[in-house]
Amino acid sequence: MSLQLLRQQIEGVDIYLLDQILKGRYLKEHSILDAGCGAGRNLKWFYQNGMTIFGIDNDPDKIALAKANYASQQANFINGELDNMPYKDVQFDHIICSAVLHFASNTEHFYKMLGEMIRVLKPNGTLFVRLTSTFATSKNFEQTGQGLYNLRDGTERFLLTPELLAVTLESFPLALIEPLKTVNVNDLRCMSTLVLQKQDRKLS
Repeated sequence: MSLQLLRQQIEGVDIYLLDQILKGRYLKEHSILDAGCGAGRNLKWFYQNGMTIFGIDNDPDKIALAKANYASQQANFINGELDNMPYKDVQFDHIICSAVLHFASNTEHFYKMLGEMIRVLKPNGTLFVRLTSTFATSKNFEQTGQGLYNLRDGTERFLLTPELLAVTLESFPLALIEPLKTVNVNDLRCMSTLVLQKQDRKLS
């Protein structure tokens, strides 16, 4: 395979999502929702391999780009909010949510978005999540609100903490199926990746 073709298939895709693809996590008959899809950078491989893809984002300009990028499935891309998605219960086999949940306005908003994704995910389906966290970093942030922190990179973000993760796994029908992985970005912020599976049990 040429470098140019490889770039067409995977350029811009999260590296840990590529890891899941290489592990055979996604099958051709599976449906994939990218929650907070932007222009759809993480959907390239799925689309080129004939899978059914969906995307939702609150930026209409990004949705317009996604529709152009994935023309044969453009009807599956919509403008909307993650805390109130217009999808049926247990509709999707897998959900991707990359660099989105750290824009939650508080803990309640975080759980509302997460709850919606769990609602539309099939039992035993997977949820790939990447967000800013307090893992693997020095104390380079200050708390400004419920779950919100000022970071050294000049941004304010909602952060995943060990305590929040523990409560989330106890309160929601989710289980980690891969070790949590965290990248420290020049000690300015840390990005954690979680691969979760929806368990066949009710919310506590």
